[in-house]
Amino acid sequence: MPHFKINKLLANKIVEAVHEVCNCQINFIDQRGTIIASTDASRLNEFHEAGFDAIKQEIPIMVESDAQYVGAKKGVNYPIFMNDHPIAVIGITGEPEDVRKFGFLATKISEIFIREQQMNKRESDIIKKEKEILKKELFYSLLYL
Repeated sequence: MPHFKINKLLANKIVEAVHEVCNCQINFIDQRGTIIASTDASRLNEFHEAGFDAIKQEIPIMVESDAQYVGAKKGVNYPIFMNDHPIAVIGITGEPEDVRKFGFLATKISEIFIREQQMNKRESDIIKKEKEILKKELFYSLLYL
């Protein structure tokens, strides 16, 4: 699995957007199974076994009881994919049968935010490269005046 790092600022934006849609407690879990953003601040930086399993197995993981997985509460954990690889998990806390309906929407919101970040980074990289080329051209043109 390729390593893809999502910064905490972006993870928080995703958590806020998903929370607005479903009005449930939301966790954003990285590839190591660590909660990096959450509507419940007390859960930040905790290991989330169900989220870790969702990444490893590449499937949604339902948590039927708070004692079923280390660091997990009842709910559903959906892997987020980029280029066919799981890069993170969005966890929705609540009765699994009640919150599972938000899974597709939560993953799509996450993917859109992540793609937007990638596009912005590519644009920024292109601009930096263009500036470097212009600096070199200017330098060489001044050198041969």
